Formats: sequence, C-alpha cells, structure tokens
Amino acid sequence: AQPELTDARGPSVRRSAAMGVAFGAGWSPCIGPVLGMILGMSLARDTAGLPLLLVYCIGLGVPFMLLALGATW
Repeated sequence: AQPELTDARGPSVRRSAAMGVAFGAGWSPCIGPVLGMILGMSLARDTAGLPLLLVYCIGLGVPFMLLALGATW
C-alpha cells in the first residue's frame, strides 16, 4: 500500500505560519548578507543600487512564481 500524500486535517493558518517561519529561518542566512552587500553598495555609489536590486528581486521572485504556477491544490 502506498502512503497517503495528503494530511487528513487539511491546511490551516497555524500550519501555514509554521512553514513560513521555518522557510524564513532557513533562507535568512543566505539572503541577508547578499541583500546587505547590495544595499551597502547602493549607499556608496549612486548608480549601482537600482540595477543590483532589480536583478536581486527577479532572481528571488522567479523560483517562487514557477513554484506557484506548478503547484496543485
């Protein structure tokens, strides 16, 4: 017999919040230094900030968009 892929309790706000906290805790050490470097560079130079932040946001957002498009209920 195959294991059941869905939980009988279904989605809930608490479970979603717990997943968000776990996800954020895992990504913060990776994202924080890069974002800090980009913001630091943008403070030091007037022209470097916007292009770097744009590329950063696109690189961060594209995987989430692809995940959302490929997800099923």
